[in-house]
Amino acid sequence: MHRLLALTASAVLGFAPVASAADLPLKAPAVPVAAHNWTGFYLGANAGYGWGGSTGNTIAVLSDPTALFTGYTGFQYPNLSPSGALGGGQIGYNYQTGNWVLGAVADFQFANLKDSGLADVPAFAEFLETVQRHSANIDWFGTLRGRVGWSFGQFLPYISGGLAYGKVSSTLTLTAPATGFLLSGETDEVKAGWAVGGGFEYALNTKVSLGVDYIYMDLGHTTVTATNQNFFAFPAVLAMEHHYTANVVRGTINLRF
Repeated sequence: MHRLLALTASAVLGFAPVASAADLPLKAPAVPVAAHNWTGFYLGANAGYGWGGSTGNTIAVLSDPTALFTGYTGFQYPNLSPSGALGGGQIGYNYQTGNWVLGAVADFQFANLKDSGLADVPAFAEFLETVQRHSANIDWFGTLRGRVGWSFGQFLPYISGGLAYGKVSSTLTLTAPATGFLLSGETDEVKAGWAVGGGFEYALNTKVSLGVDYIYMDLGHTTVTATNQNFFAFPAVLAMEHHYTANVVRGTINLRF
């Protein structure tokens, strides 16, 4: 009898762990998270700041039939570096293959990149005191760039490069306050050049991404000329060449569809 009880107790104890394990709830299998894919069109807006390189300040005397500026070394126009706020929008397309993300983007910016300079030059030799002014502005610009990036899931760093274009404007004056002598002129042009840069985007979800975009842009050279406005007996013509470049940093938001 004692032996029967011992065998029964051993059997119960032996099956107890199995029964306990069977009573535990089953753990649901992990659901794999789908990898983020950047393929598709997007449309967005941006805002930022731009600052230019020196536009140059060298004066050329194009015409001086009365020898008014012969031997004159008093030109002291300062260098200019146009800078200011900007904002606009962009539209583009990405195609992802593996981790590579290839694409193209077009953007347009309203800009307020400007600078002006003034030099008040005391009487120089036989020449009277002169006030020398000039200005340089980038009024708007756009780019059309290719992009190459490497996807780290929701994080996408990239480089870019391509065409840049924009409207630039310049002014140039020289006055002699004692006599009212005035040379002045201005120019407005749409210029084409090139742009390179880079940046990154971070996808908040499948529809919206935020990013930071940097562009270095070169719109080439423009020349502004100043002609005599009142003393027609002295028909001198001055010219200054401006080289328009800009560094642009923008925050971006894109809606993907």
